[in-house]
Amino acid sequence: MSNSESFSICDLMAWLSKDAKMLGRPCRIFAVLGEHLQALGIEVDRISTGISILDPNYHGEGLIWERGVGPRVRYFERTPDTSESYNQSLWKRSIETGQTIRHKFGHHDEFDQLMIIQELKVRGYTDYVAVPMTFWME
Repeated sequence: MSNSESFSICDLMAWLSKDAKMLGRPCRIFAVLGEHLQALGIEVDRISTGISILDPNYHGEGLIWERGVGPRVRYFERTPDTSESYNQSLWKRSIETGQTIRHKFGHHDEFDQLMIIQELKVRGYTDYVAVPMTFWME
């Protein structure tokens, strides 16, 4: 489905559950996801994800896609700085509570004081959304 065709949330969900995996590499999936979200009229500048990994030097691996930059893989090193940044993040709070968190910058609340929010605000971002995805086997 191209961006010029009518694209709905239902189409996006169907694409994510079926066709997205046909693109192979997760970086390619992120790039097309960003295009599809924009086709829906959802202005997205950045999408990121991460997962814990068993490695003595890294506590996680993730993908980040930024409009105009494209997707790239990133690794989260085990350092005091990265651990503190993660411990203060809305992402961690979202995972721990199982709740989606949306924060619009400028409310001068506890979230506006977080390091990641301050960094993104300087770069021109206005909102932060964290959506937890839990995987388990029953």
